[in-house]
Amino acid sequence: MTSDVDRAGYRAKEVIGRTILIPIAILTALFSLYCLMFQKYRAYDIDNPWFLSFSYSQHYGGGMNDQFMKVPFPDGMDGTRIFGRIAAGLQNVVLMRTGWLPLPAVLISTTFIVGSLALWWLTILKMGHSKRFACISLLLIGFSEPVISAAEKTRYEFLGFFLFSLASYLAVRKMNVLALCVVLMSIETQPVAILCAVFVVALILNGERPTKALVLTIGSSVLLFLVVYWLLHPNAIHYILEGLSKKNHNYILGGTLRAYLVSRPRHLVEAVMGIASCSLWVRFGKTITGRPILGPLTCLFIGLGLMPHPNVSYMIYLIPPAVVFIVAGFSCVPKYSVLPACLLVVNLIEFVYLYHVNQSEGFSNRDIELVALEIRKSEGLCRLSDEKVKIVGDYSLWYAHPLNYSGRLDLDWGDLYVCFKAPIHVPGSEVGAWSADSVERRRKVKVIDRFLVRGHEVEILTDRQVF
Repeated sequence: MTSDVDRAGYRAKEVIGRTILIPIAILTALFSLYCLMFQKYRAYDIDNPWFLSFSYSQHYGGGMNDQFMKVPFPDGMDGTRIFGRIAAGLQNVVLMRTGWLPLPAVLISTTFIVGSLALWWLTILKMGHSKRFACISLLLIGFSEPVISAAEKTRYEFLGFFLFSLASYLAVRKMNVLALCVVLMSIETQPVAILCAVFVVALILNGERPTKALVLTIGSSVLLFLVVYWLLHPNAIHYILEGLSKKNHNYILGGTLRAYLVSRPRHLVEAVMGIASCSLWVRFGKTITGRPILGPLTCLFIGLGLMPHPNVSYMIYLIPPAVVFIVAGFSCVPKYSVLPACLLVVNLIEFVYLYHVNQSEGFSNRDIELVALEIRKSEGLCRLSDEKVKIVGDYSLWYAHPLNYSGRLDLDWGDLYVCFKAPIHVPGSEVGAWSADSVERRRKVKVIDRFLVRGHEVEILTDRQVF
């Protein structure tokens, strides 16, 4: 006969199994969704070759400034001179083995994003919320557009968000020194992560007055970060001051929040949910568990509204705490608790639409190899060295010849010009904005090659002598 001890042990294992299997199933489903949406969320997103060009230049010694789109700091990242060397190094470790191709590059981001979601699952539980609450929050976070955008791009948010997620988990575990060291390192990926550091400090304080020990911990962590940052970017101060001295753009109040909600009205549903949740917090706030999120979220929200250089990609840092806030507000009124699912439905409709319109778009490895082969043929016709040739072409074709490639058809002069015959109109992309016809009108060039990629006509032009 089975003893009571054995039965109790079996029940305990069953409960633990269910507790682990549910989040694993959700994370697996999200990973599968992200893989399914590869080049379907954005078929030709400019940020993918742009950020990979930073990593490529860092690895192959072509210089650490932005040689691809030539956008200086603070209008852009400007390569890895000031930020991003760690993220670029991680991409280099993988891509120098697999090749500089879209799929392996995006899979790096996808893997880190799913790992970040796992950390938020643990963080939400540690805040005192139920497993059901954590499951709902995990789904809403994972299906949000900023998160799926980061999973489908090669921007450095993949590492910044992971470090932010890890630091938040360490903070709720009261591992303050590690939390501070980790979140400060996220600033090296991109400057907006300064707000992540503010969030984690607020999470550590949790409404309490800072003690002398905590102040010393913060000070020593900042000092350690500055030393590491200086070792990675010894000339960063010079580049930052130089860039800021040339900055003459008007400041726009609202920053990233304005860009996300006002410029993209489809996200107003999220704003409505947030406002509704605020009213529930005002009415039932004292009964809501997990209150530590309120103060840190407020700091992050205000920071994104005030910070210059708005970019909707930065919203990924706000989404997890905002979702926890919204779900916590609605969970105190059972008859309204299902309403946050509206966010899930709205995002799913958008993803289905994007998958449909982009299903025949995006470049496979074979497409990239075809473009590379045609470039080599054109080099042979003009007797150009593959290592020294300067190519100016459409940004989406960078993968075919990463070395000495510029995406500024409107600005740069080169040996070969690789561009589409006509613009390609797909959501979220500007492929072919500088078409072959426009290049011919601006420069004395001639077509030396013409071929099709995914049904789109590509031309290679040159002003060199053809033999």
